Amino acid sequence: SNSLATPPPCPLPYTPPVPSSPIRSSSDPNEVLTQFFDWLTAKSNASQAELLESVKNKLLDEDWSLDALRDDRRGGAMTSTIWESYGFKLGTLAKIRSRISEFKQQQRPQSRVRHGNPEDVSIPERLHCNQLHHEAGSIFAEASIPAAECKTSVATPT
Repeated sequence: SNSLATPPPCPLPYTPPVPSSPIRSSSDPNEVLTQFFDWLTAKSNASQAELLESVKNKLLDEDWSLDALRDDRRGGAMTSTIWESYGFKLGTLAKIRSRISEFKQQQRPQSRVRHGNPEDVSIPERLHCNQLHHEAGSIFAEASIPAAECKTSVATPT
């Protein structure tokens, strides 16, 4: 039997387990709320930024957390009645809610790294792997294993 018929496995990067808390290292709800509003303000125009600043200050004064702002059908505690009692428009709340999951995804450390992404493999390993495939290409061709298997296609983020 031909022992060279199977290509050497490419080294996969070590991906550390995703921590249970999705937001950076900070578990302080006020800090997370502040980070969210600072992030959102940076993406807004001047008039929106002023409004967001006053919303942020009111929510911090009232001791709200980012999770509590979520839709009450999703476990959040903020209701339209409470929100309006603060003097803010419901449209503002809807806009804020629509950005929470985007913010949380961006804050998640390294969770978008996928196994098999060639960019995650160190350069020497990648060159070595490609070199082996190049040298043994004809053997792999006989075994009908594509040499491209080493360079796993890069998954596009959803």
